[in-house]
Amino acid sequence: MLGGFFVASGVLAALMALPELWWPTTLAAAVQATAGITIAVTGSLIYAARTDGAPGPEKSAVAVRREAPLLGDWKAVRIGVLLVLGVWAFWYIRVNQADQWLAEDEAERQKAPAWKYSLNDFVGGIPAEKIRKRLSADGFRMRCYGNLDRQSKIEESDTLVCWTLANNIDGIPSQVIAFFFGPEGLRRIRIAFAPEQWPAAKDWFERFEGVAAGKFGVDTGGEDILGRRGTTGLLQISEGRRTPSVMALWHSRERLAETACQSGEFKSAQWRLLCQDWPAPAGPPGFLGGGSAVPVKSGTPARVAATLDSAFADIARCRFPGLFHAPWDGKSHIYFSERGLQPYKEGDGLYHFRVIDAAFGLQVREVIVPGTQDLHALAFDAPLVEAQKAIKSRFGSDFRPSASSRSGEAPELTATRDGKGSVLLCHEREGGE
Repeated sequence: MLGGFFVASGVLAALMALPELWWPTTLAAAVQATAGITIAVTGSLIYAARTDGAPGPEKSAVAVRREAPLLGDWKAVRIGVLLVLGVWAFWYIRVNQADQWLAEDEAERQKAPAWKYSLNDFVGGIPAEKIRKRLSADGFRMRCYGNLDRQSKIEESDTLVCWTLANNIDGIPSQVIAFFFGPEGLRRIRIAFAPEQWPAAKDWFERFEGVAAGKFGVDTGGEDILGRRGTTGLLQISEGRRTPSVMALWHSRERLAETACQSGEFKSAQWRLLCQDWPAPAGPPGFLGGGSAVPVKSGTPARVAATLDSAFADIARCRFPGLFHAPWDGKSHIYFSERGLQPYKEGDGLYHFRVIDAAFGLQVREVIVPGTQDLHALAFDAPLVEAQKAIKSRFGSDFRPSASSRSGEAPELTATRDGKGSVLLCHEREGGE
């Protein structure tokens, strides 16, 4: 019984050490694996000693005890020694390999240009190729890989990770800048600093143009995760006192709207700040345009010409002049082109855009416009009853389904499939007009 307990405990301890032994290949993981193997071998010896020491029909118990090894089968010891040697050989190779990589990264970092962009210059949905081209033009080397394993992802549906090195970020030496993409484009940006850069990194975080968003739990080392809402996303940072790096993580507001705002993981005040009362960005993303989308110190950003209210102004008659997306002709409505928005989904002749905006006094999370099928729709966060009140106040009608709405002559306001939101849409007119 005791031997079996030791074997099980040792094997479990060794298995639990394997992930960190593989990466980041810590000394503690190697020690834990060694301890686990030692405990398992000890248990095996105790078990073997008790089994070999059992009296048989032809021998007395005393004679068997004299012939049995002191601690049982020494084969387990030889296997254990080989396993321990293998663990430490692997640890030594990986540590030396990591040192070589760090040296190569440091040499590249010294030659790289400084990072001159604000995270407010980025928006969700930017294609990886556009970011690569812009960074390459500015002297950065960007590398990407797909076929991601679980450890390489932030979100299960991530499809691509790219990274680059910068000489410094606002004068602070950085380790790596990583970009995480999904099928729709950019989702998150993660910046790593060395642990000793925490005071400077925290100062950089506090100077980030935006609004304090409070705390978001703790990191794996138990340190508070702090957040600031920028213009185009949420920036989080934690000290990383017990982790290899200080990590800053930017989430695009589009991805927050799709995930955290829907899952209810935010506190009520944070939900209002990040999911309800977040003003729409003013102007196109600075990263693609070559400038800054948000002034660093002072000044008022240029206002965009198109809003959802103006784009859907004649929705009561289901008239939408110029409101379409035709990438084959390089044409898109000004609402999308001004903001650098790209559809996250295409199907049945329609293009779907994720947005964080408002129309008719309601928060909008998705806009659907024609490619080849003439259907227009706004998806609201508000449930149907709440949306009906706002729409009736604006248009004098709550646009309930009718023969006119089904023929495309009038709009229709319906609930989403899950019942949590609502959709205002105009069907394609009968006859395709």
